[in-house]
Amino acid sequence: VFPRERIEQEIFCSGFYGAKRGCFPAEKRRLSIEKLANGDADILYVKAPNQSVLNYLIMSNNLSVFNFGLALPKEERTGNSVTSSHFEMRDGLLYDHGKRITFLHYIGLSSRLFSQLCAGVNLDFPYRDLFLHYRFLKNPEQRPQFSDRPQAWNVPPSFWQKLNRKLSGLLKKV
Repeated sequence: VFPRERIEQEIFCSGFYGAKRGCFPAEKRRLSIEKLANGDADILYVKAPNQSVLNYLIMSNNLSVFNFGLALPKEERTGNSVTSSHFEMRDGLLYDHGKRITFLHYIGLSSRLFSQLCAGVNLDFPYRDLFLHYRFLKNPEQRPQFSDRPQAWNVPPSFWQKLNRKLSGLLKKV
């Protein structure tokens, strides 16, 4: 559907996306949905449907993009995944093997996690303090203050939590 060179230069992660208002008017949306229904949907990546659809919409409508991940020359590019534990923090900035990181991708972390943290739930996840620093940079007085130990964000549910969920689900069906 798209030439390889466009795919390599234009595919991006939709977790970090900005656009001008009105770039997808009703007629463009209708035509895009029609093309997807007529076979283009086969190219979408089912494990990341929103990202796939957004990339498809951008590319099929020939909208211009700027990809931060590809903006720097190859020798200056860094990692950006929050799952990378080797990043070094200096003066509120992250470095990947001595190169300053352009952006940090919190891949796999739900937006609910960030909302809870900002609301005062003491959750721990990689580079949490860096997130809090920049989230409250202009309003540091609004930054949540924690006195207890942080809870890991990805702790599997306990037996009792699983049982409670199961029972709640069964009770709703009755």
